[in-house]
Amino acid sequence: MNSEEKILLINNKKAKSRQEAYDALPEHIKEYSERVAHNAQLLFLELVKREVYKDYSDLVLENAKYIFEIVKYFDVGFAFKDSISKFPDKVLPVQHVNIGPEVFFMDVKKREDFKALSSEEKLIRRMAKDASAYHHERWDGKGYPVGLKMEEIPLIARICSICLAFENITYDYETKTKRTKEEAIEFLTKEAGRSFDPSIVLLVIDIADMLAVQGDAYLSYEEIRQKNFDK
Repeated sequence: MNSEEKILLINNKKAKSRQEAYDALPEHIKEYSERVAHNAQLLFLELVKREVYKDYSDLVLENAKYIFEIVKYFDVGFAFKDSISKFPDKVLPVQHVNIGPEVFFMDVKKREDFKALSSEEKLIRRMAKDASAYHHERWDGKGYPVGLKMEEIPLIARICSICLAFENITYDYETKTKRTKEEAIEFLTKEAGRSFDPSIVLLVIDIADMLAVQGDAYLSYEEIRQKNFDK
C-alpha cells in the first residue's frame, strides 16, 4: 500500500484529526489502548528515574507528561478497518501499523505546516508515529512491518510492545478471561532478548505490582510522578 492509498483510506473515513480517528476506534480498543498508555507512562518514568538508556535525548522527565497522549494512539490504524477490507490482498494486522502513522501528519500539507507546530506537538507526533508504526517489531528482528532489531526499534515502540503484551496476557478480550500478572511476567521473561528489550523486561519485573490491569483504577500522571520522584 503506497502513501496515496493510505491517505485515501484516511480521507474516506472523513477523519480530520488524530482525535477523530481515535474516536472512530471500537470501544474495547480505546479501553486497552489507554491502559497500555498508562503503563507505558509509568515505565517511561521508571526508565528516567533509574537512568536506563540515559543517552536517549527523548528520555527525560519533562517529556513524561506526554507519554499517555502519545501511546494511546498506538493502535489508531484500526480505525480504518472497514477501508482496509477493500484491499483483499492485504492483511489487517500488518496494515494497521502502516496506516496508523499517517494519522499524525494528515493535517500537515507542507513543510511550513510542520514548522508552525509547537515543540511539544512535534514531539507528540513524532513519538506517536513511532509507537504506532513499530510496536510489532521484535528485539530479534523477526517482527513487522520493517524487521528492525534491538535498539534500531524506537524506544517508545519497545515500551509499547511490552505493555501491549502485558495487557494481552492479563486480559483476553475474545474470551473475557483474566490471567495473573505473574503469568504475564513469566511470558515476558521467556521472551526477553527475543521479542522484547531485556532491560525493559527487567524493569517490568521490578514494578509489576504498579502496572494496571483490566478493572483497575488508574493513578493520574501527577500521582505516578509523585510516587516515583517526590518521595
